[in-house]
Amino acid sequence: MSYYDIDSILTDAEKVPCHFEIDVRDLGHLDNSPHGLKAQTPLTLPLWLAE
Repeated sequence: MSYYDIDSILTDAEKVPCHFEIDVRDLGHLDNSPHGLKAQTPLTLPLWLAE
């Protein structure tokens, strides 16, 4: 795989639906919230972040 492989770049940027399995403090900015995220909060994240 090449560093400039466009298929790899596009795959990593693809957004996937996910949810948190546990409560997470200090990540409310992902949901535009000043608070932490509760378990089962649904979010759409880039694949590279969700892995």
